[in-house]
Amino acid sequence: MEAFGFIIIRHEIPHTTVEDGLYEVVVTAKANTNYSISLSGKIAVHVSEEVKNMLVDCIVKKNELEQCIQRASSLDAPMAILRRKLTIEKNLLCQATKECDEREVEIERLELELDYRDDMKDGGASIEASIKALETEYMNWSKTLANRLKVNDSLTSEMKNVSYEREASTLAAKRLEQETDSKKAALSQAMSILWGEKASSMTSLKLNLPD
Repeated sequence: MEAFGFIIIRHEIPHTTVEDGLYEVVVTAKANTNYSISLSGKIAVHVSEEVKNMLVDCIVKKNELEQCIQRASSLDAPMAILRRKLTIEKNLLCQATKECDEREVEIERLELELDYRDDMKDGGASIEASIKALETEYMNWSKTLANRLKVNDSLTSEMKNVSYEREASTLAAKRLEQETDSKKAALSQAMSILWGEKASSMTSLKLNLPD
């Protein structure tokens, strides 16, 4: 083939795969001539080896997929328990808040009554005793409220972490499922070409992969 004053000779061998070995290219001419020789090629893996590699990769992805699904499923029970605990803790938190508020309101009311202690027979001693008892109860309920808040915050944080981990496992499982389906389709096609549909179907059955 001639182009721009150059003669290009392209040698096409009958088989695309060249056996391993050392090859020598000899170019001769009748007169002094400069030649530019270029070689191009690719190293190819034998198709049966490639199918084996594809099969191993497919099995690895299948195992990873099963692990992700199992991990996501294993978090269902802990999440259910955490939800129940949070419900209980929120009820206890509401109760402690209510008890504190009620005693605080009652203390304020009794303190207002003390403004009229001069009109009372005991000079307000009974009211002062009631206030003191309420303040003790208020202090105890305040401690309970503080503890309930800590427990509630801890459970909420734990629930958030478990939910995040489950969501991550679920997303990873979906991604692996897509990758596995893609690799299974390529593997089935390659095996059908090499050994027929029966071999492809048997491989899919052994891998237990969805069609």
